[in-house]
Amino acid sequence: MNRQTYETIFLACLISVICALALYRYNNKKSGFSELLSIPLTNSVNRVELNAPPVSRLNINSASIKELDSLPGVSSNIAVSIILYREKHPFKNVAELAFINGIGEKKLATMLDYVECK
Repeated sequence: MNRQTYETIFLACLISVICALALYRYNNKKSGFSELLSIPLTNSVNRVELNAPPVSRLNINSASIKELDSLPGVSSNIAVSIILYREKHPFKNVAELAFINGIGEKKLATMLDYVECK
């Protein structure tokens, strides 16, 4: 097998693991999304708003530093790293964010609902 075949198999396995992790976390959460964000619920915060999916997803191939910095768990340093990486290697899928230094499985799993790749 050639290198491209190995890379394709690796990406397929990585996506499978990320999806399994996301499903596991979704099925085993106890107090909703606020627990993942460590935000205490008060009487003034509506639980439905915290659990609502984002209105639109952020395209990681065209997002600005400010937009990337607004993602959960993404600092300005990681946002810059994403932009530098995509200048050399445009993202083909969201799972490639795992190649960015500072983005591990947990951080990637929290970002999946907010990003897309076009």
